[in-house]
Amino acid sequence: MSYSVRRRTREIGIRMALGARSGGVLGLVARQGLALAGIGVAIGLALALMVSRFAASLLYGVSATDPLTFIVVPALLLAVAALAVLLVGSQVGNLQADCRPAFPSTFNCFSV
Repeated sequence: MSYSVRRRTREIGIRMALGARSGGVLGLVARQGLALAGIGVAIGLALALMVSRFAASLLYGVSATDPLTFIVVPALLLAVAALAVLLVGSQVGNLQADCRPAFPSTFNCFSV
């Protein structure tokens, strides 16, 4: 998530320079990050359900499709993803225009 926001620093800076509020940009970052996490959790759940038949013989004392496990683990993963998105997204509000060229041939206009 941090890499994605770091890569889009210029775009986010331009959005803010054109009048986007930091809450709106944070919402954009949060939607994209949580969508990615949601897709990963959905794919992981589908694969876990498919593999659970084969893993049933290896488990002792727990069913292969234990509902508590299939609810708690994805919820925990989504909570950690939400925390990561909020921590990285909070840096979005700290973007400031820095339009001094470092070298004559480069023009770095936004920095974190």
